[in-house]
Amino acid sequence: MSCSDDITSDDSCVFTKAYGFSETAIVIVFYGGEDYHVDSIKVTGWKPLGREFHVTKSQGSLLQELDGIPAYDVYYKYLNIKND
Repeated sequence: MSCSDDITSDDSCVFTKAYGFSETAIVIVFYGGEDYHVDSIKVTGWKPLGREFHVTKSQGSLLQELDGIPAYDVYYKYLNIKND
């Protein structure tokens, strides 16, 4: 487990049953799978669209489609964001 009293702080500690307490360790966790779904309570750098969409096409971190609609069209309709 890794924790800090202040979520914005870089200070943290790691403790495990096997190795005890450390102030200089890190924890890395990988999750994945075909049916893996993520819900987030806060995402920085994104604007909420006001409704739920499913990503239907992407290439790496590039979002291409939401619910089968080009992502540009969705963002333009809901946020008036021009294509750049």
